[in-house]
Amino acid sequence: WASVGAVALGAFVIVMTETLPVGLLSRIAGGLHVSLGLAGLMVLVPGFSAAVSAPLFFLGSGRFNRRSVILVLGLTVLVSNAVVAVAPDFALVLIARMLFGATLGAFWTVVSPVGPKLVGPSDGTRAITIIAAGISGGTVVGLPAGQFLGNLVGWRLTFAIAAAVTLLIVAAQKVVLPGIPPDGRTHLSDLAGVVTRRAARFGMTAGALAFIGQFTAWTYITPFLIDHTHLSSGAISLLYVI
Repeated sequence: WASVGAVALGAFVIVMTETLPVGLLSRIAGGLHVSLGLAGLMVLVPGFSAAVSAPLFFLGSGRFNRRSVILVLGLTVLVSNAVVAVAPDFALVLIARMLFGATLGAFWTVVSPVGPKLVGPSDGTRAITIIAAGISGGTVVGLPAGQFLGNLVGWRLTFAIAAAVTLLIVAAQKVVLPGIPPDGRTHLSDLAGVVTRRAARFGMTAGALAFIGQFTAWTYITPFLIDHTHLSSGAISLLYVI
């Protein structure tokens, strides 16, 4: 169960990193001297790279031990956050976020099936629920944490703190995660078989609409609240927590 908790923490920090720029967008745009619309690519680019990397990783990672994969993905998130924290220009920030997006897509192909392998099939559902709680926690914490820490220490230090938190979680995973053998190689026909199912197509369409709505609404929510409702940064942070 400690290993399940470590995977849940990994899910937490990945989702937190995904949402972190949302509360910091205005500050990042000002700090790197780019427009707000251009800064929004920090949210858009990871989504595209995740969409490309997920099926590719599904096809190419079948022979690798899942423990090693989880550790490498965690280290990649660490590198992405660290690069954003010190990047001298927006181009390097986008490259770091693209790297993060590829990691994000790869992580989702690994994380859900891992739970039952760690605690056995009888407790697999509970393990998946705990890992999913890490995902929800990252969603809840990431945006207000970015806004709050951005006000307190600036956006660069906020990403540096995220990198430090990632390092601690990867260290914990290295200690508690056992070896997790892969299921074996996967093939393009496995993906094609899913797409041919009507229920699967419906689920993917619903998921796409939900996430498009979510990211369209909240990518620019901080500047909207500042410009049109004239709320203070502290009030916006509290609003995000609520």
